[in-house]
Amino acid sequence: MLKMPKIAMLSTEGKSARFIDFHHLMEVLQTHGRLPSSNTLYRILTKVECLIIDDFACMNIHDADLLDSLYVLLRTRIDDHLSPKTKKKIRATFATTHHHLEDWPRHLIGDDFKVLQIINILYGRGTLLSIDEKAPRIEEEENTSSSSETTR
Repeated sequence: MLKMPKIAMLSTEGKSARFIDFHHLMEVLQTHGRLPSSNTLYRILTKVECLIIDDFACMNIHDADLLDSLYVLLRTRIDDHLSPKTKKKIRATFATTHHHLEDWPRHLIGDDFKVLQIINILYGRGTLLSIDEKAPRIEEEENTSSSSETTR
């Protein structure tokens, strides 16, 4: 039995946002068109005002159709925003990742042209925010492990 993905919904003053991790997004895209609930969820993901995709490109995609579905989802969000029929309704898309853009073709395996189009949509039409510093939690763990090694 297929488990439906967990998606957090945030709303403030009529504004809506959806948070979905990359694994669950891939589940939605794989079942899109085969399950009525996935069609509803897919429509929500294309129309929500703010879509946050966590841990983007965290897994290898060997299915060309799945890669194409990801491209279509992202492209639909942009095309709808640029369309004069939408009355300039903003549809923001955020993607978090710990991979550099140069590494994405190794993780989004498939049609290289499609991978470059996905990168172009996110990078070419957006703003790249890079945080290269380690999280304090990681630095503390490294210091703790190195101090325990020196006491041995």
